[in-house]
Amino acid sequence: MAHWYQRLLLSLLVIFVVTACAQRPAPEPVEEEVTAIEPRLPGAMTEAELLAQPVRFYLNIPYASNDNQRQQLDLYIPERPSYVPMPVVIYLHGGQWQGGDKAEAPGRMLPLVTSGDYAVVAVGYRLTDEAQWPAQLHDVKAAIRWVRARADDYGLDPQRIALWGRGAGGQLALMSGMTNQAQDMAGFLGPYTHIRSDVSAVVNYAGISDMNSLLEQESSLDRAAGNAPEAKLIGGNLQDNNDIASAASALHYIRNGAPPVLTVHGTSDNIVPYQQALDFHQRLADAEVEQHMISLLGGGHPDAEHIELSAAWAEADERARQFLDRILLGRNLPVDGSNIEFQ
Repeated sequence: MAHWYQRLLLSLLVIFVVTACAQRPAPEPVEEEVTAIEPRLPGAMTEAELLAQPVRFYLNIPYASNDNQRQQLDLYIPERPSYVPMPVVIYLHGGQWQGGDKAEAPGRMLPLVTSGDYAVVAVGYRLTDEAQWPAQLHDVKAAIRWVRARADDYGLDPQRIALWGRGAGGQLALMSGMTNQAQDMAGFLGPYTHIRSDVSAVVNYAGISDMNSLLEQESSLDRAAGNAPEAKLIGGNLQDNNDIASAASALHYIRNGAPPVLTVHGTSDNIVPYQQALDFHQRLADAEVEQHMISLLGGGHPDAEHIELSAAWAEADERARQFLDRILLGRNLPVDGSNIEFQ
């Protein structure tokens, strides 16, 4: 009898366990965590890629005595410099003052460094979501002062500094160069306000030189709108702020004795009208300033992505190198100013 009772209890226990297992919900599938891959900025290089180059590099150096990431610079120096101290090219990125990053510089500027002839400094600056004009100019001036003040630490030549800017960076390069001697335009950022911020030459890739005239020139942008790039820069519509727009226009600061300028501009640029370059260089010629202008026939605006893939812009880079060699290295060679056919 006891054996029968034990067998009954065992059977009931088995039935209970099987039933419980059948009712238990199946475990949910474990989803693998997927890390989104951010798009790579055109021209940017990873630290591993930089280490494979014959350069020394120092990234994200503050130049304005604060921790603002936009007020930092990157320094690239050849491992075997041809000159001691080295001439310096300061690169200013584009992005309509609303975007872009100094990290685009290596893809464009590294050939200057690997040649051994130049050090390159890529400068970040505050964008219009953070500050309005003249904050961006003051950032550039502070970065130039940093380069000059710290020249001995890195083997740089404080007497041979050029600016190279693309788009919005071109506007900043022109403004900084044309205001070499205007101390009231230099700002008071950083610890080196006692040091001058002048430069020896300017390379301008499609930078705006006269903001007010944009209202009369054909463009794909509505320059009279409150959300136009220039309006965001100066804090209001161009048509209502002519004085501020003029103060941000390098055309109005041209004088005899200004640093030499080379401009590269596409004849079909629908962002910064080609007429901007024509008018600016005519004014430079009138003031007897050394100037070279290269037209890309059929070329558009040099955005960061497409400029890397263009043979025409690569040819323009070679011409810009001729210009820098002439001004900073003292090589008595002509700069080829002939037109480049854009294909």
